[in-house]
Amino acid sequence: HASSQASISQAVKDYEGIMLHSNTAYNFGQYTSLSFWFNPGPNNVKSVAVTLITGSNTQLGNAYQISTKSTTANTWIQITFSFSSIGMPPGSVINGVQFQAQTNSPTSIGTVYYDSIMLVGPTPPAASYNFNLTIDATQQTSQHV
Repeated sequence: HASSQASISQAVKDYEGIMLHSNTAYNFGQYTSLSFWFNPGPNNVKSVAVTLITGSNTQLGNAYQISTKSTTANTWIQITFSFSSIGMPPGSVINGVQFQAQTNSPTSIGTVYYDSIMLVGPTPPAASYNFNLTIDATQQTSQHV
């Protein structure tokens, strides 16, 4: 979204969708959310739902509705939602992420764009360092000017 590299485009029509799929199932217990950049295109289309899919093509939890986000035509926004917010059971195993049009229009109502789709894990704890410092006030040292 921030460079000249290509993003994924989707013509929004007739409940069609894009699925990012892996033949290998992944345990998502180590991840807490999904994050991606979204551009509603020149028509400010946001009639899209994001779902997490199992290997048997079953939806996990509820769909995340992009329509709930405030968008501006041709402007990228970052969208992040937690798996718990869509009711995904902890430790779920999924094979795909699906972006599906939420319209039954047989013709496209516009094109939307996705970029930088990534899984987000828990924030690691802040690093802390413990060390002991001993100052001997009786020790003579030479001073440098």
